[in-house]
Amino acid sequence: MSVLQFFDNGHIYMLDGERLPCVSDLCRFLHREIYADAPVWQMEAAAERGTAVHAATETLDKQGTVTIEENYRPYIEAYAAFRREHIVEWELIEHAAYHPAHRYAGTIDRYGRVDGFLTLLDIKTTYRVYKPLCSASLNLYRMMLEARGKGVEKLLILHLRKDGSYKLIPFSFDDAVPMALITLHTALMKRRRKRNHE
Repeated sequence: MSVLQFFDNGHIYMLDGERLPCVSDLCRFLHREIYADAPVWQMEAAAERGTAVHAATETLDKQGTVTIEENYRPYIEAYAAFRREHIVEWELIEHAAYHPAHRYAGTIDRYGRVDGFLTLLDIKTTYRVYKPLCSASLNLYRMMLEARGKGVEKLLILHLRKDGSYKLIPFSFDDAVPMALITLHTALMKRRRKRNHE
């Protein structure tokens, strides 16, 4: 049986000795369009905040309590408010998985029932939510779950804000853009391998 390994250092997914592209790799084409002009310091700060808040919400879900730096407290308060105001039953929390046919991997933030619906939910702490990028990544994760026989009824972004509020943003199911990203990535990798062997 194949076992997926995730290495935090370098954000690498390995399956039977093969390095799999992750959802972020596949979405890089959209990411560059959106964030091309963003200052490096701003991107690094956003990544650091996202990592800290994701870890804290995971601890909160699994242990019921968490300690976090003061500057990240409003984001955790926003998450706690979401948990209070909705009926939530998580089946998967920060779960590394892969698509067996398309051979890509990623870590699913949350999957389970939200207000009775089987929901795939992604947590965001960015200042803005860029819908084309979020739609592509959510649907790549959805395809991964469905390939494993897990049903999905709703796709949601949970946008945690620095003022302690949150917003749930629904997304539509879409196979076209994710498949286009997979095809483009595969073509570029084949071209790179061919060039390396010339």
